[in-house]
Amino acid sequence: MTKLSVKSIAGIQCGTDSDGTRLRDQLLPLLKSGEKVELDFEGVELASSTFFNASIGLAFRHFGEQFISEHVIYSNLKSRVQFVLDRTLRTYATAV
Repeated sequence: MTKLSVKSIAGIQCGTDSDGTRLRDQLLPLLKSGEKVELDFEGVELASSTFFNASIGLAFRHFGEQFISEHVIYSNLKSRVQFVLDRTLRTYATAV
């Protein structure tokens, strides 16, 4: 399993499409190779739906709900970041 530090990749406030793109650029090649990935949110204070749409949302669309749930683990999420992530993933799950 590969661990990615979201703070190191996108900063403490992950709010923009470009922040999400930076994470996506690290995440997608690992998932394409079948690697399991831990996304560590230690030190991330805020994350927007725009950020999650550009990163995990795109991966969700590409690989599907089951693959993402089996290959991506989220750790050290503040409750407000967890709320936005959950809302974003629910949106993709109902759209598929």
